[in-house]
Amino acid sequence: MVSSEVIRHAPGLSLCATQQPPKAMMLFNNGNWFGAIPLDNASERTLLYDYTLYSLPFSIGTPDKVLLLDAGSAPFAPYCLTKGAKDLTLVEPNALATEVLKGELASVHDSLLYDPRITIKQNSSRSYLLSDTTTYNLIVFPNVGSIDGMSGMLAANEQPLLTIEGVKDGWNRLSKDGYLMSAAWLDYPPRVMLKLLTTIKTILVQEGISMPEQHVAVARSWSNAVLLVKRSPLLAAEIDSIQLFCKERCFDPILPKSIRPKEGDSFNVLKDNMLESFCDSIIYGDPQQFQNRYLLNVSPSTDNQPYFYRFFKPTRYNELREQMSLEALIRIEPGYFFVFITLAQIFAAALILTIVPLLFLKVKTKGIWLTLLYFSGLGIGFMFMEIVLIQQLTLYLGQPIYAAAAVISLLLLFSGIGSITTERFTADRSTMLKVFTIIILSILAYSIGVELLLRSTISLPMAGKLALTIALIGMPALAMGMAFPLGIKLLSEHNRQLVPWAWGVNSCASVVSTVMATGVALHAGFQVVMMVAAGAYTLSLVAVALWRK
Repeated sequence: MVSSEVIRHAPGLSLCATQQPPKAMMLFNNGNWFGAIPLDNASERTLLYDYTLYSLPFSIGTPDKVLLLDAGSAPFAPYCLTKGAKDLTLVEPNALATEVLKGELASVHDSLLYDPRITIKQNSSRSYLLSDTTTYNLIVFPNVGSIDGMSGMLAANEQPLLTIEGVKDGWNRLSKDGYLMSAAWLDYPPRVMLKLLTTIKTILVQEGISMPEQHVAVARSWSNAVLLVKRSPLLAAEIDSIQLFCKERCFDPILPKSIRPKEGDSFNVLKDNMLESFCDSIIYGDPQQFQNRYLLNVSPSTDNQPYFYRFFKPTRYNELREQMSLEALIRIEPGYFFVFITLAQIFAAALILTIVPLLFLKVKTKGIWLTLLYFSGLGIGFMFMEIVLIQQLTLYLGQPIYAAAAVISLLLLFSGIGSITTERFTADRSTMLKVFTIIILSILAYSIGVELLLRSTISLPMAGKLALTIALIGMPALAMGMAFPLGIKLLSEHNRQLVPWAWGVNSCASVVSTVMATGVALHAGFQVVMMVAAGAYTLSLVAVALWRK
């Protein structure tokens, strides 16, 4: 918690606002921004929010049932209540932060979270949308992008709420005339708002809406923009209200383009009109053609590739370098480059730790390449499978920490049990074939059906979810645990001197594959990560077949 006489918080405040931005207490979680608590009184706060784009839906009507996703410190909640919301649901996964807001900061927060009109849900926003059956007049997505244009730092971070499926889950919770709202910081070259628009356009087309442009409104200030999407077509009176709202508060409407000010009449002048032009190309034209033509990746993210902030297109690198310096390019998306720089460093270290020892140790080289193939395949396959399971179960269990704890502990437990059982088996061709067949078929089956199974059972109580999680992980983990000791037995028969080296190869492959899996998912998606896991175990099986010849 940080507070000071000079700290103010009024994101995107209109240049026409006459009120001074309020003092605010800033909240941080592990060094990252969490939210702000304005320290002024409620009436001043309401007047201030009237001059931000967040008040746009309330200029059109009075949404009485509102859902705030990733609510944080809920700075927008008092405004919603003041403007007539009778039922306000806040979804916030950070239980500790909620405790602090309801406890030691309750007086600072005007005891907001104790208001009977407010319901707090401790869950990830996407998991809540998947399990909720309520309909809302207004659903507010969290702010997108970064005020300093450095949203690319999050390129390798999964954003399941901002995928086509995630936004569609929100769309399905809207009432007949309900609205989705999302605010985005302006960036240059434009990308965040464009990606939001391509996502919305894709969803509207999938819903069979023939004229998507009738459902979308966008307005901007000098620093941010707001996207408003209505489930039913916008009425003429609502479009007039949007135009009047922007005119009175010195904002610039972008969509519908019928109310856009003429060139030179904008309240907030940008260096060019690229944003307006690109928005037109997406909403009024073919978004796929625009995505293919644009130098940055503004295609919608999906649950298979939930990386909303991945904008870099490797295939357009040369064209990008013609228009910007390498420093500027890296600044757009440093997170992407960090992944592959890290992978290169780890891979180099792994090579040194696995190959160099062979130059100094006097060991028989018989079977060395098969040993490398077998044990590196096990390491890659195991870790790739683990990472995909964590990704899938994060939505299912509602919290990343629950998913990671469940997957890692269950994999270790059942693979350990599988390892113990190999004392009763010999490493013959029949046994090895059975073990690897179970592993490979399980991975392939999971890649096809596990997502559907988890979505269909997400409403189960936590005990039921844990039981299903144990069942899903148990069987393949038993077989995965058998593969390593059976391989050690087989290697001992052929070249016992390579056994310590095999342990090192497996360990290095496991470490490298944690970063490698992220790189594969960034480019090809988690389905391909599963396929690579199956392929890695297949290569290990091939090594067994060659050993036995």
